Amino acid sequence: IVASYRGGNGRWETCNGFRLVLGPDILGERWKVPEPKPPVSVDTGVRPMSFDLATDTRLDLIGCPAGNFRMRGFSMNWPREQTLEHYVTLSRDFWLGRTPVTRRQWEAVTGRALPSLSQLEQRCGGDSMPAVGCSGAAVEKFLSELNRRFGTELPKGYLFRLPTAAEWQYACCAGD
Repeated sequence: IVASYRGGNGRWETCNGFRLVLGPDILGERWKVPEPKPPVSVDTGVRPMSFDLATDTRLDLIGCPAGNFRMRGFSMNWPREQTLEHYVTLSRDFWLGRTPVTRRQWEAVTGRALPSLSQLEQRCGGDSMPAVGCSGAAVEKFLSELNRRFGTELPKGYLFRLPTAAEWQYACCAGD
């Protein structure tokens, strides 16, 4: 789960961990629904990217090539009704965070620590645990700060943001 929504205002209030994406600025762009095409297996040349956030903290991104896939969705009456499927084209490559944003990465970017972890959480990974409990506004500031710091190193027209549902499903299903 990327975020929890409350009320009808469309703003998310709590974050249960999140991954970021370095993708095209999609404001105003709509996903196309193409005819299905057979999958092609080639080396696309989309290489991983890394950004140094601090001396001992990196942000690693995995390259996801542009492509077509059958996106699966669920009806509001699921499981009584079949899942909804449609074809989607992601027209530009994008990069997805290798892991959810960690507490260490959060602190390296924002300069502020998240609330203390329980003893169990500290034993299970501490600062390597996902950044949870941050507000939607705080996540927006985090992404803005990444764009401010690394904007000149990003491909033209790309920025750090949260992934779309299509990008997330495409990456999770390895384009299938």
